[in-house]
This record gives sequence, C-alpha cells and structure tokens, in this order.
Amino acid sequence: MIAEAMYALNDAANMAARAASVGKSANLAAAYVIGRTIGLNGYGYFAGVSTRKSTINSRKPKGLPGTIQGRRRIKIVECTVRYMFKPMLMKAPILPLSASARAMVHELPEGVR
Repeated sequence: MIAEAMYALNDAANMAARAASVGKSANLAAAYVIGRTIGLNGYGYFAGVSTRKSTINSRKPKGLPGTIQGRRRIKIVECTVRYMFKPMLMKAPILPLSASARAMVHELPEGVR
C-alpha cells in the first residue's frame, strides 16, 4: 500500500508541477490525482502542495536550426506533495509521505493566451 501511495504521490507531484508551470492551481491538480487513486481508499489524507520557483541560467544548445548561442534564463517551478499515510489496522494516519517534481515555466509571447 505504501508503494501504491508513493506511485500516486509521484504522479500527483508531476501533475502539480505541470499545472503550476502553466499558471493553474497546483493544489487542485494534485488533489484530483490523489482523489482518483488513493484518496478514496481510506489510506490517509492529502496534506497539500508547496511550490517553489527558481530561475537558472543555461546555455542554448549549439548546432540546432534557429537557435542563437548565448545564455538564457529558465524559470523552474518545483512542487512538493504531502500525504499522511495510514497503515493497516491503525485508526489515524501517522506516516508522512512526500514527492517532488519540477517543470519549466511556460511563458507565452506578449498578447498570446
């Protein structure tokens, strides 16, 4: 059951990071995944999502058509999903689990939605 919970948490973290990268609610995305998998089976409860944004400098790939050599700033969002797991025959969830995922923030050109 813990392996199933971790699989669902990793999936939820990926969905949360993807949602946050395009400006949607990471918390709702993760809650949806957990609700469709382990959340309804009584294994514990969803404890939420935390997000952290960062910017890194990266060199553009060389030799690809249409690229310009130099540095660019890449914005990254990292989402951590927390879940309190309830072992079998226990009354309360006691085992904190978490999973993290990162996604690049997608920025559209000015005037494009």
